[in-house]
Amino acid sequence: MNQLRATLSERHVNMMCFSQSVGIGLFLQNGRAIHYAGPGMATLAYILSGTIIWSAASCLGEMTALFPVKGPIFELTKRFLDQSVGYATAWLTWFGWIMLIAAELVAITHMFKFEYPPELLAQAGYPSSTLSFAPNISPGVLILIFIPFILLFNLVPVKSFGQMEYIFGTTKMMFVCVMIVLNTVIHAWNRADKGHFWTYNQPYSFAAKNITLADGTIVNGGIAQLAGMWEAMTTSIFGLIGIETVAITAAVAVTYLEFYKCVNQAAKGGDDSLDDKDDPEVRSQYDRNSPGYPYKSHGQWLRACYALTGCFLLALFNGWRSLTHPTNIQDMLGC
Repeated sequence: MNQLRATLSERHVNMMCFSQSVGIGLFLQNGRAIHYAGPGMATLAYILSGTIIWSAASCLGEMTALFPVKGPIFELTKRFLDQSVGYATAWLTWFGWIMLIAAELVAITHMFKFEYPPELLAQAGYPSSTLSFAPNISPGVLILIFIPFILLFNLVPVKSFGQMEYIFGTTKMMFVCVMIVLNTVIHAWNRADKGHFWTYNQPYSFAAKNITLADGTIVNGGIAQLAGMWEAMTTSIFGLIGIETVAITAAVAVTYLEFYKCVNQAAKGGDDSLDDKDDPEVRSQYDRNSPGYPYKSHGQWLRACYALTGCFLLALFNGWRSLTHPTNIQDMLGC
């Protein structure tokens, strides 16, 4: 029996998904993706990564709509695949969210530190050689300050949590839209010495020309662009973690209850809007095998295969370093 209170409305769930996926992945990680692949290839990396995430979320949403249970990410895996697979999925989900919370806390410390490159200051004719800001405080202290706020937000009642997510998520989405418009205006501004959209020209260009390895080696050519594109894809996928929130909230969403009550009432002949409740053709519309059933995606298995292939390739090409000599514990845990 479900012991949770189903009080989240559709607007709460939708904005929670937007707010979870549009976080440090947009405000901080996109700079890293642009550095690796260039602005054009970074955009392409986000599009390709988005299709992989969308395919996985679509499959998860299809099953969650049919079985709105608690913990659907591992519960559905345990029910339809194997109990051991569900057990492993549960621990991987926990580990992923713990890593995400740690990344959020580290991102908070980065927000309090700002330093403009000295060479760009000299190029722009800035009167001072430095332009930076950093509080005289340890990053660990900042993390300890913000941990109670995270705990406080997660301990409030479900309805209050959904309302706060809706308010903060709406504010975040409005800020993102304003930021996109203002950046477009700034780029289109006609500079006397460079013209319109000067940041799209050399030395910036559509794609990065090289990539710098961890040992300082600079690689040029097509292989460098491919590696930069791949790094941008893995960075963007990490930034999009959180889109599965729509499935996590299934057991506390009132919309699912209303949907199944309506379907159950109509199937039993309790809906007055049906002309003939005893007509087999009318009742067949509520059969999942009916061609007119609105919640049956006939191409769902294709999206599932696409998502599985994409996740497998990303895991394979990012995990090979953990098997090479010398073995690096940090790489093994990261992969």
